[in-house]
Amino acid sequence: MCNWHWPTWVDWLSAYGKKVKKLSYTGYGSQNLYWTLIEYIDDITKDDSVIMLWPSNHRIMKWYDREWIATRDVWGFFPNKQGELWYTNEQSWSGLYRTHPDYQQSLTQGIIENLNLPYQCQLLLEQRGIKHTMGYTQNVWLDVRPKYKPEFQVTYKDRNKISDQELELANNIISMPPINKLMNKINWDNFVDVGNPFNPKEYSGIWEYFISKKEYVIYKHETDQHPCPLAHHDYALEKILDIDPIENGTLRRLAEQISADCMEIEIPPMDFIGKPNDDLLLSKYKDQLL
Repeated sequence: MCNWHWPTWVDWLSAYGKKVKKLSYTGYGSQNLYWTLIEYIDDITKDDSVIMLWPSNHRIMKWYDREWIATRDVWGFFPNKQGELWYTNEQSWSGLYRTHPDYQQSLTQGIIENLNLPYQCQLLLEQRGIKHTMGYTQNVWLDVRPKYKPEFQVTYKDRNKISDQELELANNIISMPPINKLMNKINWDNFVDVGNPFNPKEYSGIWEYFISKKEYVIYKHETDQHPCPLAHHDYALEKILDIDPIENGTLRRLAEQISADCMEIEIPPMDFIGKPNDDLLLSKYKDQLL
C-alpha cells in the first residue's frame, strides 16, 4: 500500500521533506519485495533507510516457466499473450507471477513466508549496515485469502479481528521449533505495530489503522478499498516519523481535501506486471504535494 493513484504514506513522507524512492507496485506480494530488494541492494547506502510494509499473506508469487504452464494448459491466466512476467528476459513465459487460483498454497505457507522473507531482508540489510523499518499492511495471522468461486471476491476488507480458528492455527505455527527459532531471530524492535510477536492478537497494520477511525472511513472510495490519503498521511507521521499528525501535521488539511476529491475518481486499469519504479500517483496530486 505504498504506490497508488492518490497519495500514500510514501508520498506524504516526501511531502514532508524526506527524500524517498518507491520500489514497489500495487498488487505486489512479499516475494516481489524480497527480489526487488535483492535487485536494488547495491544502490542502497548506509546513509539510506529502508521501509518495508509486508503485504497480505495470500499474495504468494511463484516462479514459472513454459513447461509448467504448457503441462497445465493455463496460458489464459497470465497477463499478456507475449508471455511477459516479472523478470522475463529472452525466454518468454519464464519469470515471477501470481499463484494460479487452482494451485493455491496453504494459509500456513503464506504466514510462514511473511515471517521468513522479512527475516531474510533483515539479514541482508544488517549485513550492509542499512537502517530499516518494517511492518505489515494487515495482521499477518488473518486468513484474508480471496474467494474464487462462484465468483471472485476479496475478503481482507471484512477482517479486523482474529478468529478462534485463526488463533489456533497461529499458535500451532508459532510452536513449530524452526518457526519459533525464526521468530526469536527477527528484530521486532524495527517493526511498526507489532507488540508481543508471540501473541497473534498484537499485530496490526495500515489497514487496521484506516478502519479504526470514522474520520478515515468516511473518505472511502466508492469502489476501491485502499486506505484514504488522510489515513496514509496520519500513518506516515504517527507510525514512521513519530510525529503527532493532528498537532503537527501541517499538511493534514491538504490530506483531507485530497481525500474528499478522490472518493469518486475513476481507477485506471491495473498493469499486472508493473515495475517497482512505476509511479501510479496521479499528476494532479503530485502537483499539490510539491
